[in-house]
Amino acid sequence: MTLKNLMISKAIICLGFGLPMLLIPVQLMSLYGLSLDPSGIVMARLYGGALLGNLLLTWFCRNDPGSIAMRSAVLYLFVYDGINFIV
Repeated sequence: MTLKNLMISKAIICLGFGLPMLLIPVQLMSLYGLSLDPSGIVMARLYGGALLGNLLLTWFCRNDPGSIAMRSAVLYLFVYDGINFIV
């Protein structure tokens, strides 16, 4: 898998979870058997916003040939997804 394909895949996943998390967090979390109070709704929407930020980062970086900025973006995504995986 090339880095371009990885960035596109990550962008699609972020779109698939970020937009519903931002717009309809209660319905999305009910699919996982969770109920959200008002504080949980705010946190879910903040996370949805973070996912949409990752979407923009990965989408606009997909055609970068390998600059320092691209390496920084890949490192950021590695740390971000690593922490999310552990949690």
